[in-house]
Amino acid sequence: GDRQKILSVDQWGTIAWDYFYRAFKGCSNLVVNAIDNPDLSNVTTLREAFMKSNVNGGFENWNTSSIIYTVQMFAFSPNFNCDISSWDVSNVKGFASMFQTTPFNQDIGAWNTSSAQNIGLMFCDSPFNQDISGWDVSSVTQMYQMFNSNYVFNQDLSSWVTSSLENVF
Repeated sequence: GDRQKILSVDQWGTIAWDYFYRAFKGCSNLVVNAIDNPDLSNVTTLREAFMKSNVNGGFENWNTSSIIYTVQMFAFSPNFNCDISSWDVSNVKGFASMFQTTPFNQDIGAWNTSSAQNIGLMFCDSPFNQDISGWDVSSVTQMYQMFNSNYVFNQDLSSWVTSSLENVF
């Protein structure tokens, strides 16, 4: 289809995005070469934005402070392992499947996850093995299969407060 024809984003420009849901989903030939960042101030969801795409860079300095959902944002993207440790995810409620079936293994331990409610399948089938013991998961209700088919994760999460959990399996 036409999604295969999108090869690169070389510049985001000054446009203020209103909608980013599935924006580049399935763009398997896509690379992000832009050194500027998109204006996401009006965007609340990055759901499936780069799902099944070829991206692995250009996201390091994005302003994500308005984002509420990153569900499946990079899921099934075979090259994604970008340093997004500086992202402001303090308003994100839904992280489900964000890195599912990706090679993602970056340090995101400093993320403010206090608004998180759903982190199910987040690192499913990925090699993620970073210290996230400092995450605030006290509002998380859905943690189903968070590390399913992730055979390397061995971090200590015993400090997590999980009293709000409704679904773990």
